[in-house]
Amino acid sequence: MERPKLRIIGLVIIVCAAIIGLNFFPEEQASVKVKKKTPDRLYTNLEAFGRLYGYIRYFHPSDEAADLDWNRFGIYGAGKVKEAKNDKELKAVLEELFLPVAPTLSLFLKEEKPPVVKKVAPTGKVVAWQHYGPPGLQSSSYKSKRVEATIADGSLAFHDGQLFPSYPKVVESYEGELGDSIHFKFPLILFVDNGKTLGTTKKSWENYEKLKSNLQHLKEELNAENDNYRYAGIISAWNVLAHFHPSAISFSINPNQELRAALEDTADDKNPDDYFRTLTSLMRKTDDGQTILQLWELIKNNKRLPIMMDVVEGKVVVTGSKDSLNFKAGDIITSINGVEARGYVERLSQSLPGSTQFRTWMAIDSILDSGQAEIVYTRDGQEKNITLSSWEHAFVDEFNRMDHVWEIEDGIYYFNLSMDIKETWATYLHVLDKAKGIIFDMRTMKSDDLLYREIIGHLSDQTLLGPVEKVMQVIYPHKKMATFSEKRDSIDPIQPKFRGKIMFLANAGTVGPPEYFLRYVKDHGLGTIVGRLTGGSYGKTQTYQVAPYIRGTLTGTETIGLDGNPTYHTGIVPDVPVTRTFEGVGNQIDEDLLKALRMIKE
Repeated sequence: MERPKLRIIGLVIIVCAAIIGLNFFPEEQASVKVKKKTPDRLYTNLEAFGRLYGYIRYFHPSDEAADLDWNRFGIYGAGKVKEAKNDKELKAVLEELFLPVAPTLSLFLKEEKPPVVKKVAPTGKVVAWQHYGPPGLQSSSYKSKRVEATIADGSLAFHDGQLFPSYPKVVESYEGELGDSIHFKFPLILFVDNGKTLGTTKKSWENYEKLKSNLQHLKEELNAENDNYRYAGIISAWNVLAHFHPSAISFSINPNQELRAALEDTADDKNPDDYFRTLTSLMRKTDDGQTILQLWELIKNNKRLPIMMDVVEGKVVVTGSKDSLNFKAGDIITSINGVEARGYVERLSQSLPGSTQFRTWMAIDSILDSGQAEIVYTRDGQEKNITLSSWEHAFVDEFNRMDHVWEIEDGIYYFNLSMDIKETWATYLHVLDKAKGIIFDMRTMKSDDLLYREIIGHLSDQTLLGPVEKVMQVIYPHKKMATFSEKRDSIDPIQPKFRGKIMFLANAGTVGPPEYFLRYVKDHGLGTIVGRLTGGSYGKTQTYQVAPYIRGTLTGTETIGLDGNPTYHTGIVPDVPVTRTFEGVGNQIDEDLLKALRMIKE
C-alpha cells in the first residue's frame, strides 16, 4: 500500500484540492507586475459597491435579497459601477443596482437631505437576519437564517427557529457612509404580511425581475481573466471576513483599507495564478491557517516533487526522497529556482495565512507541489545542480514511517495515525491495557474523529470535558455587539483503560482534528506530548462561495483549552520539545519517536 500524502491530506478533506494550487514564488521569481495607472475613481466606485454589497446581502432581510444570485450580481454590479465619473453618477448606479433588491434602502449625498421613505403599515410579524457563525455552504455547525418573530403586547415572540437571543429592535436601522460623500440607511428588520416582506413596490418588483433576467443572461467570462469577475471575488471574500471572522485579528482593525488594497492589487492580475495570490494575500490578513481557497482553474494532477524537505538547524534539508539517484536524506538545499533556499521558504511563508510554524510547514508543502524546480544542493561539501520535475504519486514520508502498527520492543507499541489503522487497532485492544507504553503518532492532518475519541476514552476512568468552542453570533455589520455561544464536547471512559506510559508525537503538521484531540491530552494530562509546536489551525470550518468556480474556507470557531489559552494561531506546546538535527535526518532517525521510546524505558 502506498504511503499517504501526509502533509496535505487533511486540507484536501477540508477544501478538496485547494492547497494543490498554492504556487507562490518570492519576488525574484515572480513576473514583474507593472501597475497600470488606474484612476482612483474606479477604486472609489468599487469600494462603495463592495461595502454596500455585504450590508444588503447579509443584513437586509427582504425576500428579494434572500433570493438573489449574489455571485452573479457581484460580477454584474462591478461592471456597472466602474463607469461612474463622480459621486452623483455613482449614487445613481448604486440605486439602480440595489433598490430592486432592497426597496427600503436610502442613498443620499452628503449635501442632500435624506429621502423620505414611504412608510409601511405595521403588521404583527417581523423578520431579521441572524448569523450563527459565518454564513456559507455548510449547515452542520453554522446557520444563517431570516428569523421571524410575532409582536405581542409590545414584545417579540419567537415560535420557531430563533438561533440565539440577540435580535434587532422593531424598526431598527443601520446607517453609515460609502466613501466621503454617499450616505446610506436601511432597516435591519422588516414587517411581514401574508408571508412576504413589506416595502416592495410595483416598480421595485418589476426592476427586480429585470435584474434577475440580466443576471441569468450574464455573458461575461466567469474566470480570472475577467476583471469584473476578479473584483467580485475580492468583494465577496472581504465581506465574509470583515463581518464574520470570529477572532480579534488585525484584519478587523481597518477592514475598509484592506478592501481597497485588495481591489487595487487585483486590477493588474493577468491569470489565475496572479489572482490566487491576490486573494490569498487578503486571507493572510486574518492569520487564520484555515482561510484556504479552492480555485478550480488551478486544481492540479496527482504529481509532486519526489522529495521531502524541512528547515533543520537553520538550513533547508532533504528529509526523504524517492529520487534515490539524485537525493538522499541530509542533503542541504542551498537554492531553489535561483534564490537562496532559506529565504525562498521564508518569503513564501509570509504570503500564507496561519501561525509562524504552520506557514513554514505549508510553504515547504507548496514548493513540493510545484511542477518543476531548479535545485542546488550540497552533499559532503560537493555542490550539485538539478532540474527536478514532479512525479506521479511521489509523496514522501519524511519520517520514513513504513508500518501502521509496530511493537517496537516487548510491551511497547507504536501507532501511526497518519494511516488508516481501524482494522488493525481492533486486533491490539486486548493487549494494550497491559502495555508498558504506547506511542501515538499525531504528526498528521488525517481526520478520524471516531478513532481519536476512542483512544482518548481508553486513557481515563472518568468523563472528560473537551475544549470550549466559541461561535460568534452576529446581527449587525462588522461584528458590532456580537455575542458568543460556548459549546464543549465530552468523551466518556472506555474499558479497558491503558495504564502504561502514553506518548503523543506532534509537529507543525498536527492540525485539524488531531490538534483538537491533543487539546484533551494537554488539558487532562492524559499523556506526554513529544516533538514540536502544533500548527494552531483548528476550529470548525465554514466553506463559502467566493465567486463562480471559487470557494473559500475560514475558521468559524475559537477553541479555548481548560487553561483559558486559545489553540487558534498559537498551537499546543509539547511537554517534551525535540529539535531535529542534521545528524538525525542524515541517518534517517525519527528523533521524536526515539525520545518517546527512551522516556517509556526510563
